[in-house]
Amino acid sequence: GVGYGVPFYSMPHPNTGRADYFGPIVNIVARVKSACQAGQVLVALKTPEDRGLKRRRTKDMIQAYGSKGFALTSLGKHSLRGIAGKVALAELCPPSFGHRKLGLGESLGAGGHHAVDIAGVAEKVGRKTLVAKSRVEGILQHAEEVLSPGR
Repeated sequence: GVGYGVPFYSMPHPNTGRADYFGPIVNIVARVKSACQAGQVLVALKTPEDRGLKRRRTKDMIQAYGSKGFALTSLGKHSLRGIAGKVALAELCPPSFGHRKLGLGESLGAGGHHAVDIAGVAEKVGRKTLVAKSRVEGILQHAEEVLSPGR
């Protein structure tokens, strides 16, 4: 799952020494990730914490991704477990995935894990799940580079 926001604070993780972040945006992104099916990338376009912040409008974000060849399909606003208010979600697909759409898992908002037919998802993606995972990691890195200010 992908989300944009500012955490309340960060501190070094006691075991790894790497940054550990805290705040509502971290929880929102964790819930968005939970709503993803295997090989899928969901993006939180607008969250309840965005009130008063200057953020790109949803249609502007969709155009920004689209201009780079990505398909960002709005999935509407949804309740996520433990998050007050509804979160606007979208599905992100790179050009190499042929704009395939997996939609939302059955348990979105229910707080449980949804069963995924790995073979079925792998068939939809057109590759084995491990290949899809490495592609998703590349997509996220590219999307972050594209949308980072000052680049």
